[in-house]
Amino acid sequence: MKKKVALVGGGKSRTGYAVTKQIAPLPQAILRRVKKYMEEHLHDKLSLEELARETHYSRAHFLRMFRAATGKTPHQYLTECRIERAKSMLLEARKVSLIDVAARCGFFSQSHLTRVFRKQVGATPTEFKRKPEFKNLV
Repeated sequence: MKKKVALVGGGKSRTGYAVTKQIAPLPQAILRRVKKYMEEHLHDKLSLEELARETHYSRAHFLRMFRAATGKTPHQYLTECRIERAKSMLLEARKVSLIDVAARCGFFSQSHLTRVFRKQVGATPTEFKRKPEFKNLV
């Protein structure tokens, strides 16, 4: 028995069942270039259009190909990179302020950093910096 599935490109077969399209992942060389670009510009406000322009694909096609290659959206990947940089900064610098960490990692404010950090890590940046058990999460 055929199974109805979510449409990626739209359309139905003549039998009325959905036709799925496989999305090819972003080629590895392009994926590496985009990831490097993202990591070099963590402190900037990056848009999907800007990232897609780096690959010469449309926004929508880039998004689908990036997700097929990484299992994450570009925004999810960028957020994870920003959190990893914030964790490193918190552990390396003794007297770094959360405002500086937020600005250098591309967060809009200290509260934005704290909210996203807590959601991803399970602790606030201050708790992460002070408690030794969180240092194993880097």
